[in-house]
Amino acid sequence: DKHVPVITSIPITSFTAGTAYQYDITATDEDGDTLTYGMTTGPAGMKLENGMLSWQTTTPGTYNVVIEVADSHNGFDSQAWQVTVNPGAVNLIVVEPNNRPTVIDIGTSRQFTTVAYDKFNNKLENPGFVWTTDETYGSVNADGMFTPKLGGITFVATTLDTITASIGVVVK
Repeated sequence: DKHVPVITSIPITSFTAGTAYQYDITATDEDGDTLTYGMTTGPAGMKLENGMLSWQTTTPGTYNVVIEVADSHNGFDSQAWQVTVNPGAVNLIVVEPNNRPTVIDIGTSRQFTTVAYDKFNNKLENPGFVWTTDETYGSVNADGMFTPKLGGITFVATTLDTITASIGVVVK
């Protein structure tokens, strides 16, 4: 036997938290040797069975993976990569401050902030909120800064994908 196995498949390098990761490893051996598959590095819970790497996690992050394919003559090939687990879709938006109601005096501005979470309570980074308010009573900029102009009861809302969170605001 003169040839070592060669891994020909390309690993999947990202997926969404809570979904199934599957990578079907393909390798060839010109000598036709029987090949065995092994994982030398991988995150907790990742499994390799019959050349199929599978895993499920709800924890975003970047994880190192190394697999090996060996023939019966000590020939082998290895493949190393990183898998990035991305948070899932937005499930909850929290707006602060939310003093129920938040009172803002004319002549002052109030900075509102938001945090979005997926259904596993993973924080979404820089998701791109869209801010809105009733323009009769004031304005809110793209960063969540509310500037009042007329006394009354209004709201400040933020939307991400199909989820909206709003809070009551009293302008005095």
